[in-house]
Amino acid sequence: MENIELAAEGYGPSEDNEGKSNSSDAVTKKLKKADDYLEKCARYKDFIMKTLAENSRMLETPDASRMRSEKRNGVDTEQTSEYHIPYFMGKLRCYQVEGVKWLKNHDLAGLNGILADDMGLGKTVQCIAFLCDLIREDVVGPFCIVVPCATLDNWENEFKRFAPKIPINVYRGSKEERKKLVPLWTQIHYLGSKKCYPIVISNYELVKVDKALFKRIEWRFLILDEGHRIKNCKSVTRNLMKELRSSGRLLLTGTPVQNNIEELWSLLNFVVPELFFDKEWFQEYFDFGSVMRSSDTSAVEACKQIVERIHDILDPFILRRMKSDVEQQLPRKKDFVVRTPLSKLQVQLLKEVKALQEERSHGQQKKNAYSPEKKFRRLSRSSGNDSIANSKNSMIKKFLSCGRLCPMTFRHIANHPYLLNEIECERATGSNLINSSGKLIVMDKLLTSMLKEDGHKVLIFSQFVEMIYILERYCEYRSFPYRCYHGQMPASFRAVALREFNDNPEIVILLLSTRAGGLGLNLMAADTVVMFDSDWNPQCDNQAMDRCYRIGQEKPVNTYRLVARGTIDEIMLERASGKQRLEVAVVEAGKFNGRLQKRSNTLDTNELIRLLAGTDFDRFVVSCKGGISDAELKHLLSRG
Repeated sequence: MENIELAAEGYGPSEDNEGKSNSSDAVTKKLKKADDYLEKCARYKDFIMKTLAENSRMLETPDASRMRSEKRNGVDTEQTSEYHIPYFMGKLRCYQVEGVKWLKNHDLAGLNGILADDMGLGKTVQCIAFLCDLIREDVVGPFCIVVPCATLDNWENEFKRFAPKIPINVYRGSKEERKKLVPLWTQIHYLGSKKCYPIVISNYELVKVDKALFKRIEWRFLILDEGHRIKNCKSVTRNLMKELRSSGRLLLTGTPVQNNIEELWSLLNFVVPELFFDKEWFQEYFDFGSVMRSSDTSAVEACKQIVERIHDILDPFILRRMKSDVEQQLPRKKDFVVRTPLSKLQVQLLKEVKALQEERSHGQQKKNAYSPEKKFRRLSRSSGNDSIANSKNSMIKKFLSCGRLCPMTFRHIANHPYLLNEIECERATGSNLINSSGKLIVMDKLLTSMLKEDGHKVLIFSQFVEMIYILERYCEYRSFPYRCYHGQMPASFRAVALREFNDNPEIVILLLSTRAGGLGLNLMAADTVVMFDSDWNPQCDNQAMDRCYRIGQEKPVNTYRLVARGTIDEIMLERASGKQRLEVAVVEAGKFNGRLQKRSNTLDTNELIRLLAGTDFDRFVVSCKGGISDAELKHLLSRG
């Protein structure tokens, strides 16, 4: 793994803040304000613990004592619990019971929170069980769950599976269809001696369209799935969600920190606005930007103080369990970053485009400079292979006719040159299609070897639907049975594709767009994930890679992130690593397991350095310019 050194010049406010960053008065004020935050958080903790004691009968599960005893004796306790909730038909795992208890306790204390369990640990199921528990306690609602479009069907199916007696109102359809659903929101349903309103489930887009209807109701409880959708404190979606009236609020997110500390503040401000109201100070005080690239001892100690204090502040409001902590029976997952060589066509394209970009950026418009047409003719004369020359020149000509160059241009070249020229893509034979992209050369060697064995299924993600079209042609050339899933497909077609991939052993590849296929899908039929390209936001990729690594997966899982060497891919990977270091230090190292014991201020410095050094990817460089060696292939295909 690549080592990324810690960094910093202190952790105070920036020097342009009236020149006070280095003054002792400014530092003293910062620490005083942090202590005020910590004092308020301590009062929240005391209140929660008092509520726990007062409600011990309800919060103690029947087998809790047995679990604690067995865990002390080294017995596996990650089995299902006997905790019974009326109307809930499933069996909860022990950590999920603890999650329901945490939600119930916060609701009793009048507190909101963030359920931030790792992806695939059953946040949806815990919420359904929690709502069933509320109804058992004579809480009639109304309840509202807002979800992304991609997960709406999944929520409906999970309610039907785990709580079929609980009435739900899935708010979707045409304007006329939705109009008929609204009167049902306030229609009482009877469940024996209990009664409740139907649980309204809709997506963010429709809530924005019909915001007046949703703002009109005082919701007893509001749940936002994929809560990081409100990470931008200036977004329309986030501001609308804040305007919805509710007695209780809960955010569900497996990725509470994605890009920066401001996004975390946005989530905290939504759930606890009375405590997290000062964005500027929060962002300034918990600034990691100046302490994450230095090995200086004082910088590391400053970073320790920041991390310890932010853990103390977050402790009452976040519950987060990782797969490694609670699902010890999950098979191993191996993550590879595969740095691939470039094809000859990619190298030539990058050289010419970089030269053109440099020429334009310096404003060189001299008479003796090549015009786009002259440059094109020069390239035509210099190409040895006519077929390659025609293909390459056609694409370069398209570039040279553009008014501007942008990062997307370089991303297309790094993926596959034919993204620049649809006509050439249609004309290309299967071998040319493969040999024109270094990534496709390496992936082809991986898949042709892997799929010789029965039982393997592969998810291939790309940011670009156009790239998926190219991958379709590749699958057809190799005779790999496949299905597609992306946002340009009708919802009914997407549903059929998922069902056939999961149920039909003959379908071995599913091609997905990262944004459409990275949320809310359960694809445990697969045991291999290929990220053909990356997102600027690393959590989008993490969400996608975890589609098949979830509770119930029985096979070892391999993931491959393809990175074209010497291209914008490497810049994106490095920035993504920085964002993930922030998330790991702020959230994962905090051990937010719901146990509100007093924290020890002894965060180990070496552990902090390890956390900030990077992720656990096996960073693998393909050495052969023409592809991948047998030894490299054997290493990449190893599992378990």
